[in-house]
Amino acid sequence: MVVEASAGQLEDEVRLALSKAGVRQFPELENVRRMGGVLPQQSEIMTRVLGQKEVLA
Repeated sequence: MVVEASAGQLEDEVRLALSKAGVRQFPELENVRRMGGVLPQQSEIMTRVLGQKEVLA
């Protein structure tokens, strides 16, 4: 889960870090993005997290 108040820069950084760590098969990344100074609300984040499937490494 990537939560950010931008257009995807953090998600790009997560993918880059995984790549540099040698991860070849990226997990599906969900995101909650808001722009214009609007921050994602805790309830919105929790709804997304609780709807996720567990990924085992």
